[in-house]
Amino acid sequence: MIYRIYRQMGNGLELGFYIEATGQLSESELQQLQWLIAETFEPAETGTKPNFVADDVVEIGPRLSIETPFSSNAVSICQAMELEQITRIERTRRYVVGNGQSASILKTCLDRMTEQHYPNGIENFDTGSTPEDVRVVDLVGRGKVALEEVNSALGLGMDARDLEYYQHLFVEVLKRNPTDVELFQLGNANSEHCRHWYFKGQIVIDGTPM
Repeated sequence: MIYRIYRQMGNGLELGFYIEATGQLSESELQQLQWLIAETFEPAETGTKPNFVADDVVEIGPRLSIETPFSSNAVSICQAMELEQITRIERTRRYVVGNGQSASILKTCLDRMTEQHYPNGIENFDTGSTPEDVRVVDLVGRGKVALEEVNSALGLGMDARDLEYYQHLFVEVLKRNPTDVELFQLGNANSEHCRHWYFKGQIVIDGTPM
């Protein structure tokens, strides 16, 4: 179930908040939610009806394949407020446009990598895509060549040292095959700036190398 709340920001711009809930919210819960979204000294600017006519609006919001950090934080706040039925909240920007201005707004205000145009607002959070099944990568049976293949196919960015390390870790230490999900996460972790184990620094605590 999707609820909609709108907050006017100024001339020509309002924010749309699309709230996914597992069931119907009570009037009291809706009031709490509207109070949370208003977050200003002008609560009259926030309501369940849009301030601008849809025909005169260009609405831009996040792509729905990944929940935004805004939604994660907002849902956490809702959970703390005991609004436990709320599972996702995404925010859009609604621009008032005149004749022929839609293309200009989309060109200048839309980040094509992370956003998309919503002619009718967000109607649901179902992207229609189905996750692929988790695959087991047979390092035990096929050796390092299996890791090299998945490294190339998924673009994991593992170098020769990484390949040797993870081959040894899974086959010799853990004595099992990894999944493609595990290897993808390891590839992501290795690409972060916190990869300090490559600096080869020594950590010594109370005279003991750690």
